[in-house]
Amino acid sequence: MVEKVCKEPGCKKALRVDNKSGYCTTHRDPHSARRLPDSDDDGKLQTQVQLKPFARVPTIPALPSSAERSGSQYLLRDHRAAILHALHLSEDDTALGKQTVGIVDALGAIPVALVDENGVETNLLGAPVAISSLLGKQERGMDLTIVPSPKKAKIDIELQSTHKLPWQLEALLHRSPVRSLLADNEYTEMNDEAASLFNQDWLMQPQMRYFAARALSGAIVVDVHSGSAILVNTIEVYGRSFMVDAHHERCNNKKGFAAPSSNPPERSRYKDIWAITMQSADGYKLNIASKTFNALVTSSIRLDQRRQPDLGPTTKQLFLDETKGRNAKLFLSNTCYDMATQLAANTAATAIQQFDLLQQLRQVRSKFDDPSTYVPSRASSPRFNFHRLQPQTIFTYSSFDNGASNTDGKLASQVFAIAAVAVISNADAAVISKAEISRVLSKCTAGGRVADAIEKILAVFPGDATSVPILDNANLTAALKPLAEILSPYLFKANEIIIKEIEGSLQQDHQQQHSSSKP
Repeated sequence: MVEKVCKEPGCKKALRVDNKSGYCTTHRDPHSARRLPDSDDDGKLQTQVQLKPFARVPTIPALPSSAERSGSQYLLRDHRAAILHALHLSEDDTALGKQTVGIVDALGAIPVALVDENGVETNLLGAPVAISSLLGKQERGMDLTIVPSPKKAKIDIELQSTHKLPWQLEALLHRSPVRSLLADNEYTEMNDEAASLFNQDWLMQPQMRYFAARALSGAIVVDVHSGSAILVNTIEVYGRSFMVDAHHERCNNKKGFAAPSSNPPERSRYKDIWAITMQSADGYKLNIASKTFNALVTSSIRLDQRRQPDLGPTTKQLFLDETKGRNAKLFLSNTCYDMATQLAANTAATAIQQFDLLQQLRQVRSKFDDPSTYVPSRASSPRFNFHRLQPQTIFTYSSFDNGASNTDGKLASQVFAIAAVAVISNADAAVISKAEISRVLSKCTAGGRVADAIEKILAVFPGDATSVPILDNANLTAALKPLAEILSPYLFKANEIIIKEIEGSLQQDHQQQHSSSKP
């Protein structure tokens, strides 16, 4: 009797006598998606179709290596030589050259190299904003190759981090007032291969929600038209359809006009992912969006000039219309991308990180009866992954450190925290206890708005019921919505305080950087 072996080329594994696929367990699944269903002994087709291959973890591309992402393809003059060449000074005069370079550096000017079609280099000096503008024009079709000149041979502490930045960011961030934020990070520009991961189907790959949030936290968004750039501190992801997210972006037509959408256009810098500002009743919201999700930036810092950080659902310091959005550049933090790929490979993942689960919930005001409301979908960059530096939500305000712990606002937030913990812990079996809500009510100001709203929540409990389910409970979610609205001004004031915390933290970084650079 001839022994049956696997039909996969090079595989010699023996097969069971009743094996009908012709492949061993190692090679069976990759072929099942391409073959028709097996037949039973009586010739009838089996009705069960293998869907597993379609839900397999996607291939995870690595970001380019450090060698690929650093510097230019040209052999250029060094920092000192480029400055002297731009001013038509001789490199032989050591004393004058040293003095001139010192003055240029003190003025904050930087050299760039203009390379013509014959590879001939000409140097210019300019302020970082002006150089950034030239780089932007080049991106829009200027027939010149403009790249930053190599840095000083002797690298001081202030410039030490720039070797980890793509050259496109060097000119923009050369004199950034928050340069210390980038000191220990590497960044790589988005590419189509990495973009494919941001377009995986969440219905088939639920863990890719966590990947998207983690990978985009700490990203840099650059408007090439103006040279403006922001660092994303915190971001919330929202799925495209109701099947994966009750809070998905609506696409209803209004009076015959299609609703605005963050859906990526057919043509943009990257395939099926871009950055775009969307107008809403709350203000202008900055999104990084793919075919699978839109990610709302809820905390950011301006990098090219000193501005107050943005915290909350709107972004004032960077506005990208459709034209600017198509051309905007996205740079991913290598650290965050690496952490995100571990989530992408873990089909059992249930959160972005295992601590501060309530901090991973989005700021929402409705759909409290839907499980997607309680799925961790918010991530912060490592530098701002601390509750004192993150935007407040209805789920987290109860533990906000500033002020007394029993204010009406914090008591209102306790109700949402109680509901969230119950759903995260018990899923479909989650209930909210009448005793817990009554305990919160007893601490509220009698006759106040919060007390009135909580009393209406207690009215949802029928008869002598001691608890009610949270999910699929339309009556409960209707009673919770007014309480969420009441919390809005509390959250706004808390975020104003957190903005000061962030500014203080950045100032402390700046002082430490300068003190460490002193001899």
